[in-house]
Amino acid sequence: MTTPYFKAVRPNGQTRNGLDWNVPSGTVVRADHNIGTPDHGEVCPKEEGDGISVAKTWFGASQASFPTVRCCTISFDPADVLAEDDHKVRVRAAT
Repeated sequence: MTTPYFKAVRPNGQTRNGLDWNVPSGTVVRADHNIGTPDHGEVCPKEEGDGISVAKTWFGASQASFPTVRCCTISFDPADVLAEDDHKVRVRAAT
């Protein structure tokens, strides 16, 4: 696993498309069931199941479609990285 990053979530612990982060520590959350073109070049998922967008900076977290009022600390395997820029990374799965 990598150095922890963070995931902005809604107050109820969910993200866009209802992905639920209210899970016990150490649980692997996957969102790679709908990856048509893994290297489509976007750091944000284009559709449900196209990976998980993870914040590296507060600017990256602010790009969510909701206010950044709650975050989860996460980590991921470098082999699961699909795209990355200075502020976010898109991964297949995160813990």
